[in-house]
Amino acid sequence: MLQPPLTVEKLLAANEEFNEDSIRALAAVYHPNVKFRDAIQSLEGRDEFIEMNLRMVRKMDVSFELLHIAEAPGVIFQSWNMELATRGRKRRVMALNGATELELDEDGMVISHTDHWDLWGPVWDG
Repeated sequence: MLQPPLTVEKLLAANEEFNEDSIRALAAVYHPNVKFRDAIQSLEGRDEFIEMNLRMVRKMDVSFELLHIAEAPGVIFQSWNMELATRGRKRRVMALNGATELELDEDGMVISHTDHWDLWGPVWDG
């Protein structure tokens, strides 16, 4: 189970699967007032962040591959590949590659989560 302070080692152990259980486990290391931002949305609050991710895995098949991870004081960077596939007869697959910047507070909890990925790449590839 994840516990603060968040470290690279803990992230590597936790990133084996991306599902409802692993998403809920993030609550232990995300600050209640975490700020999230990516190419299409921004939100504030741990509950909102957890719910956003739960909606995604409930609607789509999601696979997540962590490529690289690095840590500096108060910051963790990750690069990744993600594949999102809609369910049903008209299955559509979107492959994304990106990076995540996690800013940590003094207790080692995530206070800011920014995902960097190309919004237009999958559109043009499709």
